[in-house]
Amino acid sequence: MPPPIAPPFDIASSDICHAGFRLRLIAALVDWTLLAVVAYVLISVLRLPDHLLGGDYRETRLLNILVRNSLYWVYFAALESSRLQATLGKRLVEIVVTDACGQRITFARATARHFAKYLSALPAFAGFFMAAFTARKQALHDLIAGCLVIRR
Repeated sequence: MPPPIAPPFDIASSDICHAGFRLRLIAALVDWTLLAVVAYVLISVLRLPDHLLGGDYRETRLLNILVRNSLYWVYFAALESSRLQATLGKRLVEIVVTDACGQRITFARATARHFAKYLSALPAFAGFFMAAFTARKQALHDLIAGCLVIRR
């Protein structure tokens, strides 16, 4: 049996700097702005044949929802579980997503964290605001997925 892998740092140590609400908000604004532009272009390209043929509004709305949700999920889950451990917005403000031991998270955990953000949005984004008040600056979706967001 191989020896256990030691975490890259001691999570309990005082030199770990958890990313606060403001840094996380800046990163989120960057990510959501970037994704909104990409989604708009992608949806416009996908709708072009439908537009030319006089498509149904309900089909267009469904396409919009499917493309946006898929794009956002893949973007957040893939980048946060990658060796970078961060989206482009998080990289800009120098924060990363880890598990509770400071290790890189799996795609499955990043997926769980992403979809738990829907719970963080209810009611009135209260789950997101938790990051301003919890000891380890965790939002509801971080607690659900067992993640930390730390400064590097």
